Amino acid sequence: RAAMLTDVFMLVNVNNNDNTITVTQIPRDTWISDNDGISIPTNKINAVFSTYYYSYYGSGEAEDAAYKHALMSLTEMLEENLSIEISNSAIMDLDGFINIVDTLGGVEIDVPAAMTYYDPAQNLNINIPAGHQTLNGAAAEGFVRYRAGYLTADLGRQNAQKQFLSALFSKVKSTVSITNVSKLTELAGEISNNLVSDMSVGDLVYYAKSLLSCDLSSMNMMTIPGNLA
Repeated sequence: RAAMLTDVFMLVNVNNNDNTITVTQIPRDTWISDNDGISIPTNKINAVFSTYYYSYYGSGEAEDAAYKHALMSLTEMLEENLSIEISNSAIMDLDGFINIVDTLGGVEIDVPAAMTYYDPAQNLNINIPAGHQTLNGAAAEGFVRYRAGYLTADLGRQNAQKQFLSALFSKVKSTVSITNVSKLTELAGEISNNLVSDMSVGDLVYYAKSLLSCDLSSMNMMTIPGNLA
């Protein structure tokens, strides 16, 4: 929770009528005006959560309460600006991401080119060779955060995140059976332990079953367009 910037935004729509899933990415530099009287210092969407959090925490709320309150406010902001209804929301820190990937035994992915980057300020050391391989949690973090070698920077990283998400869903489908309720519940519990969310373990099991019922070839992934200039 150090920097508190939410650099990855994804809206996930699960359609149980035709067993499809649509994932929409919101670029981290998406412009956002002041919201509910709270000024967003950079006018970037990745600073909205932290702005709410420090506002609530500075007003006397306990850390965990301010964290959940900020997530709720961020969700309401997205609903208002996109004219949609969000049933559930969750936020995950990097440690949670690493733990979940490791719980699944890693994720197989074809790394298109070697990824090397070092930033001691962020405690970030990425050193991933090119080629087909199984990424553990730490390497997966590097894969989804890497952008230094892409000509299109954030756009390249967003495409890599789509690639990883598809590989992650594929790993879940190959690891967990929809009829294995105990394994589903175990996985949902582990995910729940690494999230701040309004979802219960039962909710996560429900969404997991929806994922397992989905044909991955019918999964749609897109990015909200914008002007990179």
